[in-house]
Parts: sequence; C-alpha cells; structure tokens
Amino acid sequence: MIVAPLRMDRERGGYTSDDLVLRRQGRSVSVCAARPFKIGELMLAPLVNSKSCISQVSHNPWALRVKLSLTSAAAEREFWLVGFTVLPALASKTPVAAGGASSANAAPDVGTPLLCQHDWKPNSFPWPFWAVKKVPSVTAEPSNCSLKMASVRRFVTASGVEGDWWGDAATVSTAEFQVPVLTNHVALAAGDELVVKWDSRSVPKPAKRTANRTWINEAKSKQTKTR
Repeated sequence: MIVAPLRMDRERGGYTSDDLVLRRQGRSVSVCAARPFKIGELMLAPLVNSKSCISQVSHNPWALRVKLSLTSAAAEREFWLVGFTVLPALASKTPVAAGGASSANAAPDVGTPLLCQHDWKPNSFPWPFWAVKKVPSVTAEPSNCSLKMASVRRFVTASGVEGDWWGDAATVSTAEFQVPVLTNHVALAAGDELVVKWDSRSVPKPAKRTANRTWINEAKSKQTKTR
C-alpha cells in the first residue's frame, strides 16, 4: 500500500533522460535539469526499490516521513522511507551507438546518441530523487527545490461471490497517503543542478544490545576470577 502512491510521477508520464540527467563527479553524483522547468512543474516522488527501505522505526537522520490513514481505522500510521541512488559501474569507456553494436574503430553517425557500457547489478537503482544535493534551511546557501507534502488517495474495494464466506456484501475503503515530493520553487534552465532544502532530523542513538548471560558465561567468569 505504501509503494503504490510513490508511483504517482510515473502515472503522470514519468521522467526520462530528456528531463533529468545524472552526472558523475568522482564518487559523487549530481542531478541536473535536461530541459527548462516552470515553477512547480517538477514533481519527483521518493521511489524505493526494496521493502527494507520502508519501516515504522528509523534511526537515519535523512529518513522521510509518510503518513497513512484508513477510513476503517481512526488513527494515523507513520512510516519512514530511506532510499539510495546506486548507479551502475562503467564497464567500458568505449562509446556504444544507441541501437547498434559497439566498435572501437567504427565511428557513429553524426547526431546518433551515444551510450556507455554499464555493469548493471541487481542493486542498481538510478532514481535521481535520492541523489539531489541537500542543503539545510538554516543556511544562506541557495536552493531551487524543496520538499512538499502531497496527498494521494487510493480506493480499495472487496466483494464476495455467492456461497463464499464473505457473502455478497461489498466494502469500499479509502486510504489517504501524505508523501513528500521534490518540487522546484524557482524556474529551472537546462543544465541547472538541483539543490533541495532538506533538514536532517535529530534521532537518538540506538541502545547498545547487551548479550544474554547464561550459566555457562557465569561459570567462565568465575574461573577467570579464581586464576
């Protein structure tokens, strides 16, 4: 139920390399606009690629809060999202003509887009949201993006068939999600790097786990003291 609302931008058409570009800068990654964006035109959702990225408790200071409320339950539930942008490693520096075979000697046609060979792994996840540069709101460092809560509603229906334990009754439940999305509060030109106002939250350090002591531990401790 949490993952479905995060796909809102894909349902709106999604973003491709014609919209946003990921650029490598040494070990860091920057996100740049590939075309102009009007104010508020960019709406980037915090997609994740694993259920482990969604939890009810998180000690990550950069975790994002997602709220869920159901018509069948009076109370709200909170979840935390933690994601990472993982780019595939460059397997070869030899350019590859899009749609054609690679060749170090054959020059591609003029105007043909070039792709690089990448070593894709199961954990590769080039989603730009998590790679956008973050700056705290208390600093004077300029930014062009901010996090805005978006409300997404989903309707869930259920009904049974004749003779089923459910009976012929039908139920409709509404689930409302409050999801943070990244949007631009100033106009973006092609080539502008995305910089978002994003404050880290203070979280208590997790308590250290103490090992369970058994009679074997006690016996070894007494032997050590008597030596």
